[in-house]
This record gives sequence, structure tokens and C-alpha cells, in this order.
Amino acid sequence: MNDNVSNKEIFIEKEERRSGNFGVIMEKRYLNITETAEYTGINVKTLYKWSRCGMIPCCKIGRILRFDKVAIDKWIRDYQKEAVNGDIL
Repeated sequence: MNDNVSNKEIFIEKEERRSGNFGVIMEKRYLNITETAEYTGINVKTLYKWSRCGMIPCCKIGRILRFDKVAIDKWIRDYQKEAVNGDIL
């Protein structure tokens, strides 16, 4: 095995071979709380608090909290517009 190839690259290559989607890497749309915290830079506890208050777009699937990456991106863009316009509390 080549030392320059990461485990992630090997996994992706195996997935592509198995699925027949050579060169196509599908990005995850729904993120869990930890992934959302890493993606946004917002603390996990803060995400839980904001999700309970309805301050951030999310949905519950059974007992699991999920965040739609597309909705999160839109929420961030909207928040940035508010900050630029001075509408922040």
C-alpha cells in the first residue's frame, strides 16, 4: 500500500467501485449534532439550546436531532445579512 494514500481515500475508492459511481463523491446532506458543531463552529450545547428555542433549523427523526446542511447554509447567509444590516439584538 502506498504511504501517500490516506485511509479516507481508500474508503472512497472502495465505495466508488462498489456503487459504480467512479469519480462521484456524494456529500452528506443531513448532519448530526457533532458534525453540525464542527461545520458551523458553534458549541454543541449552544446548538441544543438553539434547536429547543427554534433559533436554528433542525428536525428530529425519532429521538435523533438532524440538521439539513442546505438549511444551515441558508440560515448562516440570512444571519450574515442581518448582521450587515444592523438588525442584530
